[in-house]
Amino acid sequence: MCKVNKYLYFFLYVNLFFLSTNVLSSPHEYKAIYSFQKNGVEFANSRHIMTYNKRLSNWCINTISNTVGLFRLKKDIREENSCFIYDKKEHLKKLKSFDITNNFTSTISYSFKRTKNKTSELIISKKVDGVLVSTKFEKDIIHNKNVKIDRLIAQLFGYSLSKVMVSDKGRERLYTFKLIGTEKVKTILGLIDTIVIKKEIGTSKRSTITWYSPENNYLPVKIEQYRLDVLKFTAILENYEK
Repeated sequence: MCKVNKYLYFFLYVNLFFLSTNVLSSPHEYKAIYSFQKNGVEFANSRHIMTYNKRLSNWCINTISNTVGLFRLKKDIREENSCFIYDKKEHLKKLKSFDITNNFTSTISYSFKRTKNKTSELIISKKVDGVLVSTKFEKDIIHNKNVKIDRLIAQLFGYSLSKVMVSDKGRERLYTFKLIGTEKVKTILGLIDTIVIKKEIGTSKRSTITWYSPENNYLPVKIEQYRLDVLKFTAILENYEK
Protein backbone atom coordinates (compact mmCIF):
# COMPACT_ATOMS: atom_id res chain seq x y z
CA MET A 1 0.00 0.00 0.00
CA CYS A 2 1.45 3.39 -0.99
CA LYS A 3 1.81 6.17 1.58
CA VAL A 4 -1.06 8.22 0.15
CA ASN A 5 -3.48 5.31 0.32
CA LYS A 6 -2.23 4.35 3.77
CA TYR A 7 -2.87 7.81 5.19
CA LEU A 8 -6.24 8.01 3.42
CA TYR A 9 -7.17 4.67 4.95
CA PHE A 10 -6.26 5.90 8.43
CA PHE A 11 -8.16 9.14 7.87
CA LEU A 12 -11.35 7.38 6.81
CA TYR A 13 -10.90 4.73 9.49
CA VAL A 14 -10.57 7.15 12.39
CA ASN A 15 -13.27 9.53 11.22
CA LEU A 16 -15.79 6.72 11.00
CA PHE A 17 -15.43 6.38 14.78
CA PHE A 18 -15.86 10.06 15.52
CA LEU A 19 -18.73 10.50 13.10
CA SER A 20 -20.49 7.65 14.88
CA THR A 21 -19.84 8.81 18.43
CA ASN A 22 -18.17 11.73 20.14
CA VAL A 23 -16.93 9.58 23.00
CA LEU A 24 -14.87 6.44 22.79
CA SER A 25 -16.53 4.18 25.33
CA SER A 26 -15.07 0.73 25.07
CA PRO A 27 -14.73 -1.37 27.18
CA HIS A 28 -17.80 -1.25 29.42
CA GLU A 29 -19.56 -3.54 31.88
CA TYR A 30 -22.11 -5.84 30.26
CA LYS A 31 -23.51 -9.35 29.89
CA ALA A 32 -24.12 -10.83 26.46
CA ILE A 33 -25.10 -14.13 24.88
CA TYR A 34 -24.21 -15.11 21.30
CA SER A 35 -25.85 -17.85 19.26
CA PHE A 36 -23.50 -19.84 17.00
CA GLN A 37 -25.21 -21.01 13.83
CA LYS A 38 -24.38 -22.89 10.67
CA ASN A 39 -26.85 -23.01 7.80
CA GLY A 40 -29.43 -21.44 10.11
CA VAL A 41 -29.10 -24.15 12.77
CA GLU A 42 -27.81 -23.28 16.26
CA PHE A 43 -25.04 -25.63 17.43
CA ALA A 44 -23.59 -23.66 20.37
CA ASN A 45 -23.91 -20.50 22.42
CA SER A 46 -21.44 -18.28 24.21
CA ARG A 47 -21.97 -16.19 27.36
CA HIS A 48 -19.79 -13.13 27.91
CA ILE A 49 -19.40 -11.02 31.04
CA MET A 50 -17.28 -7.84 31.18
CA THR A 51 -16.49 -6.40 34.63
CA TYR A 52 -14.34 -3.64 36.08
CA ASN A 53 -12.29 -4.05 39.27
CA LYS A 54 -11.97 -0.62 40.91
CA ARG A 55 -9.44 -1.81 43.47
CA LEU A 56 -7.06 -3.17 40.83
CA SER A 57 -8.08 -0.67 38.12
CA ASN A 58 -8.40 -3.40 35.52
CA TRP A 59 -11.03 -4.97 33.30
CA CYS A 60 -11.89 -8.65 32.98
CA ILE A 61 -13.84 -10.43 30.28
CA ASN A 62 -15.07 -13.95 31.01
CA THR A 63 -16.57 -16.23 28.37
CA ILE A 64 -17.95 -19.75 28.35
CA SER A 65 -19.13 -21.52 25.21
CA ASN A 66 -20.80 -24.90 24.88
CA THR A 67 -22.67 -27.02 22.40
CA VAL A 68 -26.49 -27.01 22.60
CA GLY A 69 -29.46 -29.13 21.53
CA LEU A 70 -28.58 -32.36 19.75
CA PHE A 71 -25.00 -31.12 19.48
CA ARG A 72 -24.64 -31.59 23.26
CA LEU A 73 -23.94 -35.27 22.45
CA LYS A 74 -20.62 -34.03 21.07
CA LYS A 75 -19.50 -32.34 24.28
CA ASP A 76 -17.42 -29.23 23.66
CA ILE A 77 -17.04 -26.64 26.44
CA ARG A 78 -14.64 -23.71 26.19
CA GLU A 79 -13.85 -21.23 28.96
CA GLU A 80 -11.76 -18.18 28.11
CA ASN A 81 -10.89 -15.36 30.48
CA SER A 82 -8.73 -12.27 30.26
CA CYS A 83 -7.93 -9.44 32.69
CA PHE A 84 -6.30 -6.37 31.23
CA ILE A 85 -5.46 -2.72 31.76
CA TYR A 86 -6.90 -0.03 29.53
CA ASP A 87 -5.86 3.61 29.08
CA LYS A 88 -8.72 5.49 27.46
CA LYS A 89 -6.78 8.76 27.10
CA GLU A 90 -3.96 6.97 25.30
CA HIS A 91 -6.48 5.21 23.07
CA LEU A 92 -8.09 8.50 22.06
CA LYS A 93 -4.68 10.06 21.46
CA LYS A 94 -3.69 7.23 19.14
CA LEU A 95 -6.89 7.52 17.12
CA LYS A 96 -6.66 11.30 16.78
CA SER A 97 -3.04 11.12 15.63
CA PHE A 98 -3.78 8.34 13.08
CA ASP A 99 -1.46 6.04 15.05
CA ILE A 100 -3.33 2.74 14.90
CA THR A 101 -1.03 0.84 17.25
CA ASN A 102 -1.49 -0.80 20.61
CA ASN A 103 -0.05 1.25 23.46
CA PHE A 104 -3.34 1.60 25.30
CA THR A 105 -4.04 -1.92 26.59
CA SER A 106 -2.17 -5.01 27.77
CA THR A 107 -3.02 -8.40 29.22
CA ILE A 108 -2.44 -9.02 32.91
CA SER A 109 -3.68 -12.62 32.98
CA TYR A 110 -5.37 -15.00 30.53
CA SER A 111 -6.66 -18.55 30.56
CA PHE A 112 -8.18 -20.91 28.02
CA LYS A 113 -9.70 -24.26 28.95
CA ARG A 114 -11.38 -26.64 26.54
CA THR A 115 -13.12 -29.88 27.43
CA LYS A 116 -14.03 -31.97 24.40
CA ASN A 117 -15.51 -35.41 24.99
CA LYS A 118 -12.93 -36.99 27.32
CA THR A 119 -9.97 -34.74 26.53
CA SER A 120 -9.04 -31.36 27.98
CA GLU A 121 -6.66 -28.51 27.17
CA LEU A 122 -5.45 -25.73 29.46
CA ILE A 123 -3.39 -22.65 28.59
CA ILE A 124 -2.52 -19.94 31.11
CA SER A 125 -0.79 -16.62 30.49
CA LYS A 126 0.31 -13.93 32.92
CA LYS A 127 2.50 -10.87 32.97
CA VAL A 128 5.83 -11.44 34.74
CA ASP A 129 8.24 -8.51 35.12
CA GLY A 130 6.46 -6.68 32.32
CA VAL A 131 6.60 -9.64 29.89
CA LEU A 132 3.75 -11.97 28.99
CA VAL A 133 4.50 -15.63 29.81
CA SER A 134 2.26 -18.48 28.64
CA THR A 135 2.17 -22.01 30.06
CA LYS A 136 1.07 -24.68 27.61
CA PHE A 137 1.48 -28.45 28.07
CA GLU A 138 3.44 -27.62 31.26
CA LYS A 139 6.01 -25.66 29.26
CA ASP A 140 6.59 -21.91 29.68
CA ILE A 141 6.66 -19.66 26.64
CA ILE A 142 8.26 -16.26 27.25
CA HIS A 143 6.79 -13.91 24.68
CA ASN A 144 8.58 -11.17 22.83
CA LYS A 145 8.10 -7.79 24.53
CA ASN A 146 5.94 -6.56 21.63
CA VAL A 147 3.37 -9.28 22.40
CA LYS A 148 1.20 -7.40 24.88
CA ILE A 149 -2.29 -8.80 24.39
CA ASP A 150 -4.17 -12.07 24.04
CA ARG A 151 -6.67 -12.98 21.37
CA LEU A 152 -9.73 -12.01 23.41
CA ILE A 153 -8.44 -8.45 23.82
CA ALA A 154 -7.45 -8.26 20.16
CA GLN A 155 -11.03 -9.14 19.16
CA LEU A 156 -12.45 -6.65 21.65
CA PHE A 157 -10.44 -3.75 20.23
CA GLY A 158 -10.30 -4.96 16.63
CA TYR A 159 -12.28 -1.93 15.47
CA SER A 160 -9.32 0.34 16.32
CA LEU A 161 -6.26 -1.75 15.45
CA SER A 162 -4.31 -2.30 12.25
CA LYS A 163 -1.53 -4.85 12.79
CA VAL A 164 -0.65 -6.30 16.19
CA MET A 165 1.26 -9.28 17.55
CA VAL A 166 -0.96 -11.44 19.75
CA SER A 167 -0.60 -14.36 22.13
CA ASP A 168 -3.11 -16.69 20.49
CA LYS A 169 -3.49 -19.48 23.05
CA GLY A 170 0.26 -19.33 23.64
CA ARG A 171 1.28 -18.92 20.01
CA GLU A 172 2.71 -15.62 18.77
CA ARG A 173 0.69 -14.58 15.74
CA LEU A 174 0.28 -11.43 13.68
CA TYR A 175 -3.30 -10.17 13.52
CA THR A 176 -4.22 -7.79 10.70
CA PHE A 177 -7.45 -5.79 10.91
CA LYS A 178 -8.93 -4.14 7.82
CA LEU A 179 -11.91 -1.85 7.55
CA ILE A 180 -14.44 -3.20 5.04
CA GLY A 181 -17.05 -0.48 5.42
CA THR A 182 -20.24 0.36 7.28
CA GLU A 183 -23.60 -1.42 7.28
CA LYS A 184 -27.02 -1.16 8.88
CA VAL A 185 -27.79 -4.42 10.64
CA LYS A 186 -31.03 -5.70 12.18
CA THR A 187 -30.26 -6.94 15.71
CA ILE A 188 -31.97 -7.47 19.06
CA LEU A 189 -31.01 -3.83 19.70
CA GLY A 190 -32.96 -2.74 16.64
CA LEU A 191 -31.72 -1.58 13.25
CA ILE A 192 -28.29 -0.16 14.02
CA ASP A 193 -25.27 1.28 12.23
CA THR A 194 -22.14 -0.86 12.37
CA ILE A 195 -18.56 -0.73 11.18
CA VAL A 196 -17.37 -3.95 9.55
CA ILE A 197 -13.84 -5.19 10.23
CA LYS A 198 -12.03 -8.17 8.72
CA LYS A 199 -9.39 -9.95 10.80
CA GLU A 200 -6.70 -12.12 9.24
CA ILE A 201 -4.17 -14.17 11.23
CA GLY A 202 -0.69 -14.55 9.75
CA THR A 203 -0.69 -17.32 7.16
CA SER A 204 -3.78 -18.99 8.65
CA LYS A 205 -6.50 -20.10 6.25
CA ARG A 206 -9.09 -18.69 8.65
CA SER A 207 -10.41 -15.14 8.74
CA THR A 208 -13.11 -13.36 10.73
CA ILE A 209 -15.49 -10.53 9.89
CA THR A 210 -16.98 -8.60 12.81
CA TRP A 211 -19.79 -6.05 12.90
CA TYR A 212 -19.13 -3.52 15.73
CA SER A 213 -21.80 -1.13 17.00
CA PRO A 214 -20.34 2.33 17.83
CA GLU A 215 -23.57 3.48 19.50
CA ASN A 216 -23.36 0.47 21.83
CA ASN A 217 -19.76 0.88 23.00
CA TYR A 218 -18.38 -0.94 19.94
CA LEU A 219 -20.05 -4.15 21.01
CA PRO A 220 -19.68 -6.95 18.42
CA VAL A 221 -23.23 -7.73 17.27
CA LYS A 222 -22.39 -10.23 14.55
CA ILE A 223 -19.33 -12.33 13.75
CA GLU A 224 -18.63 -14.58 10.78
CA GLN A 225 -15.73 -17.01 10.54
CA TYR A 226 -14.37 -18.15 7.20
CA ARG A 227 -11.91 -20.77 6.02
CA LEU A 228 -10.47 -20.16 2.56
CA ASP A 229 -13.26 -17.59 2.08
CA VAL A 230 -15.94 -20.21 2.77
CA LEU A 231 -18.32 -19.29 5.61
CA LYS A 232 -18.01 -21.81 8.45
CA PHE A 233 -20.34 -20.29 11.06
CA THR A 234 -22.03 -17.10 12.22
CA ALA A 235 -22.29 -15.78 15.79
CA ILE A 236 -25.28 -13.51 16.42
CA LEU A 237 -25.97 -11.41 19.51
CA GLU A 238 -29.16 -12.73 21.10
CA ASN A 239 -29.08 -11.11 24.56
CA TYR A 240 -27.42 -7.97 25.95
CA GLU A 241 -27.56 -6.33 29.38
CA LYS A 242 -25.61 -3.30 30.65
